Amino acid sequence: QKKAQPSSAMDTEGSARERQVLRVPSAYPTISEALEHAKNDDQIRVSAGHYKESLNLQDVVLELVGDGNMQSILIQAVGELPALTQHKGFLRVSNLMIKAAGVAAVEVSAGRMVLEDCYVSGADTGVSLLHGGEVTMRRSVLSRCRQHGVQVSGGSRATIESCSMFENGSHGVVALHAASALHLTRCMVSNNKGAAIAIDLGGEGVIEDNDLRNNKQGSCLVGAASTNKVALGSNLTT
Repeated sequence: QKKAQPSSAMDTEGSARERQVLRVPSAYPTISEALEHAKNDDQIRVSAGHYKESLNLQDVVLELVGDGNMQSILIQAVGELPALTQHKGFLRVSNLMIKAAGVAAVEVSAGRMVLEDCYVSGADTGVSLLHGGEVTMRRSVLSRCRQHGVQVSGGSRATIESCSMFENGSHGVVALHAASALHLTRCMVSNNKGAAIAIDLGGEGVIEDNDLRNNKQGSCLVGAASTNKVALGSNLTT
């Protein structure tokens, strides 16, 4: 499991450095090797391939971008690890298939991530937010996870727009604990074995303009501790 190292965007003489594009596999055979050479504000551009790696990014600012047809670019986690773990920093991820078999496929802890145009599957949870992590998700699919598509907990925040969460083993999206907040809009959350949305233990939510039909436990489950903290807009629920 490789860690990208934090680095200033200034060179050793204090002048601004140009942003670098690190290409996988043409320049670096693995994403992990590209991460070892990346510095803040660089972009790692990944071409077609099946990358069996678990990536660990600690307090860095990077872009991880698939180059080409998303369905031909797969990052598959090693063992029970997440495919992508972010702690602090900022990460923009786009145009990738991401799969894992452990607790989470993507884990964000105390960092900020933008996830766009990705397909995330497997693991207990597709995207797990912990310890004040923040994520903005757009145009992505979270499917066939053993439990939830997305779990927001520990005071984390998620903004999810124009995404699909379907055929997960429990709920589509879960928000738990005080200060955890979910804003879900223009999404389709369907055919999950639990509810489309579940919010409890003081979690907050704004749920508007979504299709929440065809889930076994209904459209939205709100626990007693979150009753006055959830705003429901014009969603399709029947």
